[in-house]
Amino acid sequence: MNDCVTYHYDAARLGRGDGAPAGLTWHKFLSVNVGATVRGAPLFLHDHHFRHGSHAGQPHRVVYVATSDNHVYAFLEHELRAGSTTALWCAFLGNPVTRAGSNIPPPLGVCSTPVLDPHHHRMFVLSYQDVAGIGTYFMFSLDLDTGAVIQKARLHDQGEAGRPTFDGDTVDQRGALNLVDGRIVATFADFLGYDAGPYHGWVVSCDANNVHHQLYLSVTKNVLGGGCWGSGGAAAADDGSLYVGTGNATTADAPYWAALPPGTHPGDRGDFFEAVVRIGSSHHKLHVLDWYQPTNARQQNDADLDFGSSSPLVLPEIGGRKLVVISAKFGIYLLDQTHMGHWGGELWKAEGNIATGTGFFPEESHSSPAYLHTPAGDHLLYFVGGGMPGLIAFKVVISPAVSLQEVWRANGGGINCGNTHGSPTIGSMHPHPFALVWIVDCRDSTPTGVLRAFNAMDGIEVFNSGAAPSDDLGPVPHYPPITCAGKSVFVGTTHGFACYGAQ
Repeated sequence: MNDCVTYHYDAARLGRGDGAPAGLTWHKFLSVNVGATVRGAPLFLHDHHFRHGSHAGQPHRVVYVATSDNHVYAFLEHELRAGSTTALWCAFLGNPVTRAGSNIPPPLGVCSTPVLDPHHHRMFVLSYQDVAGIGTYFMFSLDLDTGAVIQKARLHDQGEAGRPTFDGDTVDQRGALNLVDGRIVATFADFLGYDAGPYHGWVVSCDANNVHHQLYLSVTKNVLGGGCWGSGGAAAADDGSLYVGTGNATTADAPYWAALPPGTHPGDRGDFFEAVVRIGSSHHKLHVLDWYQPTNARQQNDADLDFGSSSPLVLPEIGGRKLVVISAKFGIYLLDQTHMGHWGGELWKAEGNIATGTGFFPEESHSSPAYLHTPAGDHLLYFVGGGMPGLIAFKVVISPAVSLQEVWRANGGGINCGNTHGSPTIGSMHPHPFALVWIVDCRDSTPTGVLRAFNAMDGIEVFNSGAAPSDDLGPVPHYPPITCAGKSVFVGTTHGFACYGAQ
């Protein structure tokens, strides 16, 4: 059985976890009210051997959650399923930012998914704190057994010629942390709503053994913006390359485009907005290795379509091809990992209509896709977007050309999904040959979410938390996270998290 140590389980953000066999009866065990919103995905260790604390010497299944008011908790799964809401431990990291105007409602403490490093018995959490009225980020390393602080460092950019300087007071941090080649990676977008701030999109990495050692990369240089909005943050390939989706450039106006020399595009000048960027790192520097921008990037930018509203997924090698996929507000794009295409060099795409303001999903996609290698050998991808068709599955086709081929739409024709939906998450449990695709369906107008599960092979719904009052999920944040692990499915809510399981 696999652990869930990061968003969507692994560094590539594949989105498949152990803990949700098909063909069983599901219900809610309990909701845990911790007094604040859980915006990042709950994390899980299925066989954690405690070295310290009251459970020293014992193995347990442990759930870790972090909250928007800067608390981190650990719970034992068997106690949750028995009805106990008592935490194993709780760590308070510091006073959260509470000022208004953010894309994220205050308080703004931990708003991203942490990452676990069970080999070294630690977890990493990025906390936003109010320091004399200034929003300041701190990277923490906590002991998995007790929550004790192992390391703490303020994100402090020393600056570098040829790029902007990171300013934590102007950016928010919803992208999940990742642990890649001994470094913790975080992504950033605008603090203020509607791209109103003087910000740049950022990728920041810290040495896991010395979080004071920090590297900074701004994804735009000559314009503002380029926010890394997706809740999945940076996805990683086996070679350590990072893939990040970016959004609008707020100052890419008509004079900016007119000043581009013939045959030159924004990425050629280091302005990687409305893009997917491949990033490498050395001990001393983060640097762009490759990039992709759609040929209608200007039109997407003008229409506020934020290509990077979602996060990339790095696929395993399929038929000798190494691929990366992203579902943007406007469409789905399939790219080559090592030759991304720069300006318009995608392998396949399915776009909406800019003229009518309609994305591939009518109310846009704000989620990371999920991947399943089926018992029959097919490679399936699952996407969620607002409106119809809601949840949709595609098969990766390699020959005669690389493409995605639609397999099914949920419930035979699609579902009218809410515009603040959570990312699809796949749960399966060996030796069961089946899998379920889990989503949270939610709308801005009615913040109560509905947890729904669909058969991964045919898209037929098998669970809906709205069918029985005892299964009610309750209010959820934008883009609520789901984790399938152990015997349970965990969902972040505006007051804590809920635990669902099979009878």
